[in-house]
Amino acid sequence: MTARPWITPDNADAAAVAAVVDRCPSGALRYTRHDGPADAPHG
Repeated sequence: MTARPWITPDNADAAAVAAVVDRCPSGALRYTRHDGPADAPHG
């Protein structure tokens, strides 16, 4: 809990980060995929 930053998306693969963003209930999180198809879902 003392580590900063406590969110380190660089430690996960792109699909895992995208899955978390897609589950954001407020829609405040967004991402742009540069490694996948253009029709990939975006949060």
